[in-house]
Amino acid sequence: MAENQPPAPPEEPERAFEARLAKARGDTTPRPRPALNESSAFGVVTRLVAELVSGLVVGGGIGWLLDRWLGTKPWLLVVFFILGAGAGMTNIVRAARQMNAMPEAKQEDKENEQ
Repeated sequence: MAENQPPAPPEEPERAFEARLAKARGDTTPRPRPALNESSAFGVVTRLVAELVSGLVVGGGIGWLLDRWLGTKPWLLVVFFILGAGAGMTNIVRAARQMNAMPEAKQEDKENEQ
């Protein structure tokens, strides 16, 4: 039975392809992402905690090593632990400012496009 039917005109497959291609190109608009979901909030918290802990560990480690080397136990440990805490807090503030600046820059880009 298929032998008796005439072959399809060559324009029909081209038209179907062009229609599918136009549809696919029309769907490429970026979809808005939610501002802050659970997984990205966890990433933010993890980064901030890592900034603080690393400052404390590095400061405490340097103070401990200097105390052992110079024999000034526990004074340099205390001093460098406090300096490490200050460095960790500074890093947290800097990271938080960077994170706040990213949505503002995206908002400005959207306003400039319109």
